[in-house]
Amino acid sequence: RSGYSFGGWGTTSSGGTIYDEGDYITMSSSRSVYAKWTKTSSSKTYTATFYSNGRSYSTKSCTTTGSSCSITTPSAPTSSTYKPDNATSFKWWGTSSTATSGTGANRSLTLTGSRTYYAVWQTSSSSGGSKPSCALTLSGKKVIIIGILVM
Repeated sequence: RSGYSFGGWGTTSSGGTIYDEGDYITMSSSRSVYAKWTKTSSSKTYTATFYSNGRSYSTKSCTTTGSSCSITTPSAPTSSTYKPDNATSFKWWGTSSTATSGTGANRSLTLTGSRTYYAVWQTSSSSGGSKPSCALTLSGKKVIIIGILVM
C-alpha cells in the first residue's frame, strides 16, 4: 500500500493484539485478523554541520515535506580555538575552507540535503614578496642590507 508501512496483524480492526510476521499463533477456532497499516512520514530532515579550524563548531537541522528547508547560519567564530593563527577576519561559511563564495554569519541558508560547511577566513598574506627590512639614506656611502622581511 503506497504511502503506508505494514505494521502486523491485529485481532481487531482498531488494532487489538498485534502479531508480527513470523509470530506463531495457536487458535482453537476461526478468527479474523486485520492488517495494521501505518502512514509513512514524507518529511525529511536535513542537517548542516559547521567546522572551523578543523573543529566541529555547530550543527543546525531543519525538517521539510518538500525538497528544501532553511536554517540560519551560526555566528562567526570568535574563540581562538576556532580561529586559525593567521586569520584576520571571518569571511563566510563555504563548502570548503578555501571557498571563493559562501553565506555570511547569521544569514538564511537553504538546504536541499545534508551538507558540511567550513569557516572561510581572511588571512594575513604570505605572498607579498621580499621587502627590505629597513631603509637607509646615507650620502656617499655604500650600504648593504642583509635580511628581508616577508609580509
